[in-house]
Amino acid sequence: MISSKKQSCYSQEVFLPSSVFVADFAQAFAIFLHEHTHILGHDGSRVSDVLTKLIESVLRNRKKLNASEEAWDKLERGSGTNAN
Repeated sequence: MISSKKQSCYSQEVFLPSSVFVADFAQAFAIFLHEHTHILGHDGSRVSDVLTKLIESVLRNRKKLNASEEAWDKLERGSGTNAN
């Protein structure tokens, strides 16, 4: 879907293609994080610094993702699609 509103280059919104929502949790979450690094790192050399900090944060808090992954998997099974 294309928005009629013009998006600012300083926007913190991330628009994901529908294909992300039929991917498995790990792939979908990785794409989501990747897109956020572009926002936080402003698409330049800071992207790799932001990505490194983001990976560190995810690894430190990985147990907090279990419930989200389980919910994602339930939705994926309920939709009748499987990206694997």
